[in-house]
Amino acid sequence: SETIAYLTRHELLGKSYTLYSNEPAAVYILTNLTTKRSPAKTFYNSPQLFNVNENQKEGWLSGENVCLVWFDKTNRSFLFTIDELQKNITMTEVAHLGDGKIYTFIVK
Repeated sequence: SETIAYLTRHELLGKSYTLYSNEPAAVYILTNLTTKRSPAKTFYNSPQLFNVNENQKEGWLSGENVCLVWFDKTNRSFLFTIDELQKNITMTEVAHLGDGKIYTFIVK
């Protein structure tokens, strides 16, 4: 996995940011970096919109430096998609890899 290889080479991301992913177990198992799950919807496949203030129970707190590790080939219909998250969060794409992308942002 190019994404896992990138995280292994740039392990300081885990020290500068709180890591989240749509595949947190894979990131942890393959890199030993503590990673939390990206925000989940209330109902699977729902059209629910993401709202940072309403989803603080997911762990994204105001002022938090977040690194989001997003794997393209996963089917987690209970999670907000990257497009849904980007409607309310301005993310900086750090890496565009063959099997995923890595973004950083500060929760406002």
